Amino acid sequence: MNKEFKPIMFSKRLRRLRMDRDLTQDDIAVYVGVTRVAVSHWETVNPEQARYPSTRYIKRLAYILQVDEIYLMYGSRYEKYNILKGDGILGEFRKMPLVSFEYLQEQECDMNSVKLVRDYVIAKADNSECFCLVVDDSSMTSQKGGKTFYRGCRISVDPLREPRPGNYVIAKVGDSPYFRELCETNGTKWLKPLNKDYKDIKVFNEIMGVVYEHTMTV
Repeated sequence: MNKEFKPIMFSKRLRRLRMDRDLTQDDIAVYVGVTRVAVSHWETVNPEQARYPSTRYIKRLAYILQVDEIYLMYGSRYEKYNILKGDGILGEFRKMPLVSFEYLQEQECDMNSVKLVRDYVIAKADNSECFCLVVDDSSMTSQKGGKTFYRGCRISVDPLREPRPGNYVIAKVGDSPYFRELCETNGTKWLKPLNKDYKDIKVFNEIMGVVYEHTMTV
């Protein structure tokens, strides 16, 4: 299949997709990992000012705009390749508060304090209560491989999801938040780290939210 890249149409399409999803150029810049000026250059129809994203950024743009990369690059002629649009695979992208474990501890795990945070990221979320945390230790880094969460990765948390055994959760222990796997034995729930150098937690106050996604920080 011969595909022709038309720069001006790409710029118009990118701008339309961004605005359809109620995202600003700053929002796109934060998620993709560039400056707002770079996004502005991608969207301009002035040939003298226009710049176009590399393959790496095309992938990130397609993900946040919920379209296929081929459609993003080449447009409506390849609409059938727009397999992600409207099918619910990616969920809805929102501005989500980005908080630290230290901040939650300072606020004694008061969930109302999350909404006061000014730092945010663009990520998929099912509801407006979701927020993001940056993992600050190695307690969930498995030495055995498989599912693992490295220090510095970003996790998305949904306070409204029903926690089930096997879920990764944020739990309140005293006045401190802990990231662990929720386990259940003979009807008793407890918290397990993936790193065997950390101890199991047998008693906790409550589950603050279920972790549903994680990514390395950009």
